[in-house]
Amino acid sequence: MEVEMALLLNSITSLTQLPTEHYSLYIDQLTALVVDRGHQSAEWCAQADEALDGEAHSELRKAVSAKSLRLHGAYFTKPKLALLLVRLRSPKTTDRYVYLDPACGAGDLLLAAARYFPVWPSLEDTLRYWGQLLRGCDTQELFVIATKLRLTLLALRRGIQAPEIDLNTIDECLPHIRVGNALDTPNLYKDVDILLLNPPFNTVTAPKECSWAQGGVTSAALFVDYAISHLGTGSAILAILPDALRTRKPEFAWPGESSLARKQMGARFRLQDRDEEPHFPHELEIYLPHSHPKDA
Repeated sequence: MEVEMALLLNSITSLTQLPTEHYSLYIDQLTALVVDRGHQSAEWCAQADEALDGEAHSELRKAVSAKSLRLHGAYFTKPKLALLLVRLRSPKTTDRYVYLDPACGAGDLLLAAARYFPVWPSLEDTLRYWGQLLRGCDTQELFVIATKLRLTLLALRRGIQAPEIDLNTIDECLPHIRVGNALDTPNLYKDVDILLLNPPFNTVTAPKECSWAQGGVTSAALFVDYAISHLGTGSAILAILPDALRTRKPEFAWPGESSLARKQMGARFRLQDRDEEPHFPHELEIYLPHSHPKDA
């Protein structure tokens, strides 16, 4: 099974290597916005608001063909949907939950969580605090960079004064948001309270010894199964998943029955519309036993 899974992981990794060279231009734009000293000007605030809204995905669509995006199942979470997902757990600024997004993209789900974090007088102190609570992973380096820059913009947009900004310090303050494959990094899930997930929807071949699927299986199902297997008790999974996983269409298997039984878990579905995307997702809430600190 380990050999089969290793082959499958390699397949997923190769699929998710999007041709994102042109997206580097948008990274340059985000960087310039972060280091701009006019953080409180009306023009800067308007540009920052766009960067924190749907701009990251619209720029991805400009940089990568629609065919390639569909092939790789690469769609960023709309900010409004990300907030709806995070609000399912009724977050408070006094909470100290550790959030993980194992397929973070440009960080929309992590941004939604960070909107409920407190801020400190300095940018560095704020980002260091946020960095203790946020974990993210993506195979695309540019997406990881975008996530860190956008988190910095969010902190600045919340009124923090920062006359000078060191990009290396930003990286140091957010050490748990990194480039990598979340399906071969079990330690990533250690001590996580809430897992936020909008995984790739592309189809791969299930490993031969997979107990819950044969033939085609979505990467989304593998993310769910891996998360269930490696999260600790008391954790919660809030996920946006393709409709096929919920309806159990025969061409798409998912690990619900076997994995949920293995961990004695329960699942609830909540319908949410995602207007302009080619896939119609559903939010899946999964709770591991011993519900503290995430009472259902």
